[in-house]
Amino acid sequence: MTEKNEKRIIEVPRRQFIAGVGKFAAGAAVGMGALGLVGCSSTETAQAEGENTSAEGGASKVELPAWPWPYKKLDVEKVRKAGYDYYHAGLHCMGGAFKAIIGTLAEEVGFPYNALPIDTMAFYGQGGVMGWATLCGAANGASMAINLVLGNKHEKLGAAINEVMGYYSTEPMPTAASNKFGDMGELAQSVAGNPLCHASVTNWCKASGYKSFSKERAERCGRITGDTAARAAEILNEIADNGNFTAAYKAPDTIATCAACHDKGGTLENTRGKMDCITCHEPHEL
Repeated sequence: MTEKNEKRIIEVPRRQFIAGVGKFAAGAAVGMGALGLVGCSSTETAQAEGENTSAEGGASKVELPAWPWPYKKLDVEKVRKAGYDYYHAGLHCMGGAFKAIIGTLAEEVGFPYNALPIDTMAFYGQGGVMGWATLCGAANGASMAINLVLGNKHEKLGAAINEVMGYYSTEPMPTAASNKFGDMGELAQSVAGNPLCHASVTNWCKASGYKSFSKERAERCGRITGDTAARAAEILNEIADNGNFTAAYKAPDTIATCAACHDKGGTLENTRGKMDCITCHEPHEL
């Protein structure tokens, strides 16, 4: 689905820009499937030839293309390991999941992904937004990457992010694949129940017996960062193939039961959301 968004202007080093445009042009021959492909503008071509640069070859103003951005199908296991590695490299959960996808695209596609400050733009989400233990950074970063690739008008954007959130909430993690990473051996699995960092960490601590500030907990979060990024990559790959994907997440019946009273149109209508209420609240009936 093609989207004509307003283009964004950013500044990047001239050498990085020229390299990015070259890789972008080469990637056009690969074929981008259902995600579409937008080429460089004449302004970008002129800049690549050296216009609008400083005397010392400094920053050039880069006009980012409208969405959808070019996409190359990703190696899901490479993304999983990248998410784990980036977590331990200091990007934590959100930055790790985001860079696992967007950083890999920057390597394999080039422009416009390599024109972004990837290490900076998703760092705030660590520890559920700077340690507030709200939305888990792994789910946040993976969703941000999906949004960046598809654009905000893509007809599958909401469904894709819904799948990531549902996966994070219901999948026993770390998965068998990510439990092979590192040197701490196989760690206990747990189900978060919802996408909140607080609930996710607490449930894992109960299952494993480790403390929330232990090195084992940090290792666990590195592994699930990889798992969540990998699921997002699977979804993007499917959309690239045929414009759709097969959703595995099914919302539990308890959500509809609670929503009948508490959500839009209900007797009380005093809340909203898609999380499973009884992961935090005691079930009750009026």
